[in-house]
Amino acid sequence: MRLLVIFLLTFSVLANLSTRRQQLVRVIDEQISELSRLSRVSGNRDPVILLRIAEAYLEKGRILRDQENEDFFKLSIKQRQRINKNKFYAKSKAYFKKAQETGYAIIKKYKNFKDIGEVYYILAFNEKENGNLKNAKKLLNRSIKLSRKNSSAYNNSNIAIADIFYGDGDYQRSRKHYNRVISNFKNDKWYTRYLYNLAWSNYRVGKRITAERQMKEVWRLSENSKYVNKKDLAQRDLGYFYTDQGKLKTAKSFYTKIGGDTAKNFFEMGIFLKGKQKYTKALNMFNSAYLMSDQNYKVKSLIEILAIHDKYNNNGAFYKRAKESLSIKMGEDDRKEVLFLISKRAAVLQKKLGESSNRNRPKVLRAMAKYAGELYLIASKHDPSLREKSYFYAAESYYAGKLYEKALEQYRAVIELNNTNSKFYMRSVESMLTVVDSRSLPKSIRLKYFAPVYATFIKTTNDIKKKGRAGEKLFSFYIDEVNDIENGKKVMFQYAKFFPRSIGKIEAMIGRVVDNYKKANNAQGVVNFSKELKQSSINLTQQFVKKLNNIILTTQMSGVETYRNKGDKLAALRGYVRLYSSKETSKEAKSNSAYNIAVLFYELGNSEFMYLWLNRAISEMSVSEVSKQSSSIKLIITDIFLRQNFERGIKITEVYLNKVCSVSNSIKESVLENYVVMGSSHYENIQPIESFAMRQLSKCRYKKTVAKSINEKILDHYLDTKNINMAVEHYKRNHSDIYSRLESAGKLRNLYLIKGMPVPDFLRKDIMFLYSKARNKNKVPVSALDEVASTQIEQLKRDVDQFKSIPLKFPENVYNATLQQKFKLITDITNKSISIIKIGSGEGVVGTYKLLIDAYESLANQVNSFTPPGKDAAYIKSFKNGMRGVVNPILQKVTQFKGELKSEVNKNTILVNDYGEYVRKSIGFIPFNDWVIMDRRGK
Repeated sequence: MRLLVIFLLTFSVLANLSTRRQQLVRVIDEQISELSRLSRVSGNRDPVILLRIAEAYLEKGRILRDQENEDFFKLSIKQRQRINKNKFYAKSKAYFKKAQETGYAIIKKYKNFKDIGEVYYILAFNEKENGNLKNAKKLLNRSIKLSRKNSSAYNNSNIAIADIFYGDGDYQRSRKHYNRVISNFKNDKWYTRYLYNLAWSNYRVGKRITAERQMKEVWRLSENSKYVNKKDLAQRDLGYFYTDQGKLKTAKSFYTKIGGDTAKNFFEMGIFLKGKQKYTKALNMFNSAYLMSDQNYKVKSLIEILAIHDKYNNNGAFYKRAKESLSIKMGEDDRKEVLFLISKRAAVLQKKLGESSNRNRPKVLRAMAKYAGELYLIASKHDPSLREKSYFYAAESYYAGKLYEKALEQYRAVIELNNTNSKFYMRSVESMLTVVDSRSLPKSIRLKYFAPVYATFIKTTNDIKKKGRAGEKLFSFYIDEVNDIENGKKVMFQYAKFFPRSIGKIEAMIGRVVDNYKKANNAQGVVNFSKELKQSSINLTQQFVKKLNNIILTTQMSGVETYRNKGDKLAALRGYVRLYSSKETSKEAKSNSAYNIAVLFYELGNSEFMYLWLNRAISEMSVSEVSKQSSSIKLIITDIFLRQNFERGIKITEVYLNKVCSVSNSIKESVLENYVVMGSSHYENIQPIESFAMRQLSKCRYKKTVAKSINEKILDHYLDTKNINMAVEHYKRNHSDIYSRLESAGKLRNLYLIKGMPVPDFLRKDIMFLYSKARNKNKVPVSALDEVASTQIEQLKRDVDQFKSIPLKFPENVYNATLQQKFKLITDITNKSISIIKIGSGEGVVGTYKLLIDAYESLANQVNSFTPPGKDAAYIKSFKNGMRGVVNPILQKVTQFKGELKSEVNKNTILVNDYGEYVRKSIGFIPFNDWVIMDRRGK
């Protein structure tokens, strides 16, 4: 039964194997069967037999695993993803497991077994096959340690562990293990593979000469069918070794020497280096392939070269190869790929032109713009169907880099294709306008392209508004920038044809043409242009036609200004008179001529004609023109007054001020003030002057400070001439601010006092009212304060007189009551006096103190002189002694007030007549008792 099962299992295994593998498996099965029999005979105690069984299981597992792998990769990707790998690889795993179990059994039972190293190799190989590399390395190291040197187990274990280290990238260790046993495999078919790995290990650890020698050996031996063929890999990698070390000549020499397709070798080496991200070295290989005569690899290499240059932004090198691509024959697909790379690089550069980081890098911008533009042009040659698009984007790139002339050329190239339905056509036309209007455009380029660009735009655009604005700009260019009057006129006539209703703009254009003729002193040009306008059908306003006629006349008389500039004033004067007298001269030209005549007479010193012509000029000139000439008019008026021609000065001033009534300026204000001053100084009766000034202030525009100043000047004139009636009348008409009226009222009061006349009630009441309204009493003038104080002193005097009139009398209780009443009254008088003194009037201070001292002295005298009637001498004496205590304090107050009065007068420098009289009366007469003899020095 057992034999049947083994047979069936063997049969099922064989059914899935290839013919050669089936033969190997049969041999191994026979070997396993025989070894198993021998082991049973020995009671399974012979470790050599057990080792051979383990080896057989391992070998069979390897064969099955190779078949399973082959079958697995024949399946589709979806089948591989769904398959259960444990079941799929179950057969090979079963034999690997048997080999492993047999090996561990040998190690456990026969620790001193002489070939135990081979057992460890089997276990390690099994772990390696199962992907347990960590355990495999441990077991292999154990195998190497326990195996005899150069034994099969020793050699295989070193190779196996070297392969693991090589796969891990541990080239130092892989090199060590390969070097130990490589010489023992020289006759092995896998020698080339081991030597290949050793060469790479040496190269990775810096043993590059050794690596080159070994890789050459691999390449040489691979030609022998005895070994695994690694020729292609060795040939490629040897080239890599040379290239990686910078030995490009050696690499090229090698590929040339071995023959075959050299361009292909360089190209494939480039691809290999590119895969390892060695782009610089790959580029060298591609360049070598590109320089070969093989057209196929030349094109392939070109594509790779362009891709690498694009990756690293090598714009110069990219542009060079892209330009060369135009002369290379290539298939349609290759051309599309080349075109794609060129277009992509151009687009990337164009995008960078708009980045903010490049705005302040003009050299970088220009370089990128140049490359982008040229690449677009190269793209258009690869595919002519892209010409319009390429030309446009090339122009955009040039413009972004401020290569304006190149940009204009490419925009023009788009227009010359004449594809008017394309979006690029009109965009190019409009873009050209943007370029020529750019502020940073060099003047030479602007002058070269501006006119044709705008002419093209006007011709092509259907937008009537844009056409009009373009026409206006083109006209301005001809007139203002290049002074080309003839072309400017052509544009103007064309503009008038398309926009006949834009009369204002047409007239402005005509005016600028005339101005240019005038600047060129071309009077005949103005006349001829006028004839052209009359012959045309252009509609112009009547006002403009008159103005134009005046310009023509003025131009013809332009020699007048020439005479004046040269200093020939008489010739200039004659010219202006002729211009003024002409019937064709406009009103404005006449007035200007009159003014210039007046100025010339002023400069020539003829005051009579200066006055007459200035009067005429001011009358005929507009308000704005008179205001503009105010400074020189003021000088002429001043000159008239200085020549003592007051009548003329007054009249011309009135003419000027009436003209500029609506204008607000400082010159007009100073002229009015000067008018009042001059009139006041020359005339005693200034009523006409006052009337005119008042009308000016009420109807025209003047500052309040000017009105105040003029009112003061007029009042001062009446006060100075002691014309009290006119002063009162002017004062009553004056409605200025409180403080100005108070000042005027004070001056008028002083005039009444000077003339010995009483201050009228209206003036006193006015002063008192204004004083009550004034918030800042410190700003009230002294003359007004004197009146306020005077009014209050009158009331204080009545109070003092009433106080003095109250007599003292007995009986005693009546006397005491009366004395108390008088003390109360004198306290009130004192308080009132203090308030009057605070007003700040010098007259008030002196008058108040005089009354106050009088009141106190009166009380002291009245008390001191009173003698009680009907009393005996003893009572009277006692009474008198008692009253001294009352009288003495009163007299002390009198002394105090006199001192205060003197102090106030001296401190504030008060000059009052009453005070002088009062002081003189208080000085007693001192009789001469002896003669006074002076010494020689007057002492």
